[in-house]
Amino acid sequence: MTNEPTEDVQRPFIVCPSCGRLTPGNVVQCVECGEPIAALVAAVAERRSEMRFAETVFSRMAPATWAIIAANVLVFILMVVAARTIEPGTFNYTFTLINFGAKQSSEIDAGEYWRLVTPMFLHIGLLHLFVNMYSLYVIGPQVERLYGTSRYLVLYVLSGIGGVLGSYLVDKVIVGGDVASAGASGALFGLLGVLIVFGWRHRNELPGVYRQAFSPRVFMPVLILNLVITFAVEFIDKGAHIGGLAAGGLLALVIPFARPGERSAGYAWWIAAALAVAAVGVSFSYAYRNADPLPDIDRFIAVYNASDKPLGIAGEAVEVAAAKSAVSIDTVEAIGEAALAIDASAGLDDRSRELLSERKLLLERAASLLGTDRSELNAETASALVADIERHRLAWDTWLEKSGSQFGLAKETKDTNSPGGNDGDQEGGSAGLWPDGLRDRTGCGDGWLHGSRQGSLAGAAGSWLQGNRQVARQVRREGEDGGRRERRDHGSAERDDYGRAACRL
Repeated sequence: MTNEPTEDVQRPFIVCPSCGRLTPGNVVQCVECGEPIAALVAAVAERRSEMRFAETVFSRMAPATWAIIAANVLVFILMVVAARTIEPGTFNYTFTLINFGAKQSSEIDAGEYWRLVTPMFLHIGLLHLFVNMYSLYVIGPQVERLYGTSRYLVLYVLSGIGGVLGSYLVDKVIVGGDVASAGASGALFGLLGVLIVFGWRHRNELPGVYRQAFSPRVFMPVLILNLVITFAVEFIDKGAHIGGLAAGGLLALVIPFARPGERSAGYAWWIAAALAVAAVGVSFSYAYRNADPLPDIDRFIAVYNASDKPLGIAGEAVEVAAAKSAVSIDTVEAIGEAALAIDASAGLDDRSRELLSERKLLLERAASLLGTDRSELNAETASALVADIERHRLAWDTWLEKSGSQFGLAKETKDTNSPGGNDGDQEGGSAGLWPDGLRDRTGCGDGWLHGSRQGSLAGAAGSWLQGNRQVARQVRREGEDGGRRERRDHGSAERDDYGRAACRL
């Protein structure tokens, strides 16, 4: 053994345990008797081990962490573009979130198992994305350098799946609800669980300073703080955080870390990592294939409003014509325009599509009865049409009450006695469909009339023609210019809860 100096110069001389004489404290052998000093030998070996651990482990790159951050940001940008909004809680955002693969227990029960993977790459708003990606930036490289890129990818994806499973089980067993949830926090809790178990499992083989740095005591305050926040904030998904933490901890018990001197993780781990990445890609491909087209709510509102007043006018016009009174050609043309305008909207769900088709048939039926050949027009057919129109409007009211709020819709009766109202309306107001809380967006309504028996039908039609006939033509042109929207038969898979704003993080 060489008499190599140590880095410890705090004690210039120490007593040799073999000969009892003083010897320099920075050499590992006694200068008097030549015997090695065990404490100094162990200290030198410990320092060398620490240096080797630091040089090997912390010189490793963390490409997977940056790739995951980039993937999350890319998915968020694609979501915002598809939703045409960055505001979480809006119908468009929630609809798109679920389209992209947010966790919904009912959909998983229906066989959409890819939703166990996709939620870890989805976020509910810019702040949610920033907090999670900053957390990943802090904790991800530590785990990746300890375990290597291949094993890290396996840990991240499986921890994320564990988080989604935890959320699913809590929903099914405890909560009993079906709230959409998304976010990388399940996987992040999994990485925290990995670090805690790593420090405990390998406490005897880590060199001194790193035994302290990776001690579970270091990470427990962070874990406790995050658990307090998890259970204190109502909208945070408790099941996802606990599920991810448990999954990460269990995985760290069986997956070895990349020890210093390990040249390669082996083909098996790279194959496992490739399968994990493939599972993510395949899951998002299923999300894309199963995505429903985003309903155009503004166009639906315009079509509904542009055809609602003409429907009332149509019923009264048929009654007037059945009584052998004159009906202007403008009234008939207005009814026909309204029927054609309905083609500009594909509806919002199966029931609204049925009702739009029914409204078009009623308008066409009225236009046919008011045509040049009125041989089938009599009091009986007029009364039947009016009754069908009333039933149709009641059906719309039922749909609005049951499903309208899911799309942020509300039906409002405008006061026609207020400035801008129409004094010719004897019934006090006109009903219109509006986005709830955004009731001035369409610019429709002030010229609408309920057909009044006590007023002039021609005058009522004329007022409508000055306002909403232009709207009917405009929405029809927009529908033609924009191309025919793809219409899909949603069947039994039609979701009735896209509008939930109570998403969980």
